[in-house]
Amino acid sequence: MAQRWSVGIIGCGRMAGTYDAPGSSAPIESHAQAYAQHPRFRLIAAMDPNEQRLQRFQRAWDVPRGYASLDEFLAIESCEVISVCSPTPCHVPQAMQIMEAAHRPRVLFVEKPLCGHPDEMRQLRDRAEATGVRVLVNHTRRFDPIHQELASLICSGALGALLGGRCTYYGGWLNNGTHVVDTVRLLFDSPIEVASSAVVAGGREGDENLTVRARCAGATLVLEAIEETHYKLLEFEFRFEQGRARLLDAGERIIVDRVQVNRYGERVLVPAEGFPRLGLMNPLAHAVDAIAAILGGEDRGRALGVDLAAASETMALVWQAQELAMPQVAG
Repeated sequence: MAQRWSVGIIGCGRMAGTYDAPGSSAPIESHAQAYAQHPRFRLIAAMDPNEQRLQRFQRAWDVPRGYASLDEFLAIESCEVISVCSPTPCHVPQAMQIMEAAHRPRVLFVEKPLCGHPDEMRQLRDRAEATGVRVLVNHTRRFDPIHQELASLICSGALGALLGGRCTYYGGWLNNGTHVVDTVRLLFDSPIEVASSAVVAGGREGDENLTVRARCAGATLVLEAIEETHYKLLEFEFRFEQGRARLLDAGERIIVDRVQVNRYGERVLVPAEGFPRLGLMNPLAHAVDAIAAILGGEDRGRALGVDLAAASETMALVWQAQELAMPQVAG
């Protein structure tokens, strides 16, 4: 029988497990479900300072050991993989502590955004290099085969040159703007330059909404924030010389249109063969597949663009936009 790698989960909220029901055939939305349904992993321990939440998580996912503190967890457990699913402010201190532990994991899988400041990113990269821990970031769309196929289609030139694009998001630049920036980086094999950034209404406590103008592949992209009081909207539209690509419902529906000449001799858009496609069906399952491949000796983190080097490039653009908007925030 093949070896089963041991897993610990830090933080027992929605992304950790409460988004899913154990054994459900629905698309996987949590770390616990992804590990539970993979034959090579076993979930052996969890940590959460909230006793009720921890106990509910243990009962739901049949986790034998639970801890109220990370100190206690790391003193006793020796996991080959640890997922950090705690609130964003906890990511850096917990990741640093985990990498410093005597029984550190081989792979550390952290929810996004990984960190909030360039100094924190440098600390994480230095610590990972010193300890040999492979750190992966859950930039979800990079694990999704349909998003990967769209990136290949765009980079092949089949749709022609990029003419422009608009991306709409809600819920704060650090929280969801990070998704927007990383998705653009995934889809286009071209440098992105932030041209301007402005604070707009909405956002969340400590995380402003920004509307950002950027240049990519010779075209202008508008990354537009909206207030979520009316509704939540996360979508992308990119216009090309020979077609258009749209990612709707946060990327759950992907539509590609191609140019066709109609009976009047006009160039119009019609659905491309094979579209629309359903995206984000099981990205966490694919993420866990990638972790298994890394444990087996493959360098999947770098290939997928979910390692610390790739996360650093995404976050550098996020921070650049924040810095451009800072005079407005201070004023």
